[in-house]
Amino acid sequence: MRAVVLEGPQKSLKIEERKRPNPGPGEVLLRVHACEYATAT
Repeated sequence: MRAVVLEGPQKSLKIEERKRPNPGPGEVLLRVHACEYATAT
């Protein structure tokens, strides 16, 4: 699966391939079709 990763403050976002996690008890796995990220300048 593709994931958008933020490694820390003042770092750029990265798109990475990651292993799909298995939800644990009381958790859900959601499929996101679109998202937006905005910063204040």
